[in-house]
Amino acid sequence: LLISTLAFSRLFETLQTDYNWQVRTVRQVAQFTAFGGVSLGLVVCGFIVDPYSAYSCMIIVQFFLGAIHSGLSCAYNDVSPNYSSVLFTVGNTLGATAGIVGPIVVSLCTESLTDDNWGWKVVFLSTAVMASCSLILWAVFQSSEVVPELNTPIRY
Repeated sequence: LLISTLAFSRLFETLQTDYNWQVRTVRQVAQFTAFGGVSLGLVVCGFIVDPYSAYSCMIIVQFFLGAIHSGLSCAYNDVSPNYSSVLFTVGNTLGATAGIVGPIVVSLCTESLTDDNWGWKVVFLSTAVMASCSLILWAVFQSSEVVPELNTPIRY
């Protein structure tokens, strides 16, 4: 993940500085690379029978997640440079609920759907669907414009 994060950050920096890409375009392409790669890779991984091929597919999927650090992780600074740490904390807290709920759902799926490994197929397909939905929401609502309401201190 470290290597892919460094590679993607260098790529997106080059696109922004040398090819004059807008910040929003860089963030959009980074998210499409991350979530699109994850979605496609997990669907493929769910139907691979050979375990070593499935492991290789998971490694490739992890590589695509390096692009998220040039997209979502930077968006907090774009929107609110003064309070980006607070926004990142709230976003990370909401996102961490998947780390709590995810293992429970995986356990339920893999224990109840045992025919031909359909439990894992359902897990990978549902993860791909969630990543695709996140990508659609990102594409529709993401902005790299500074929001003044999130940057001015509240005076009491």
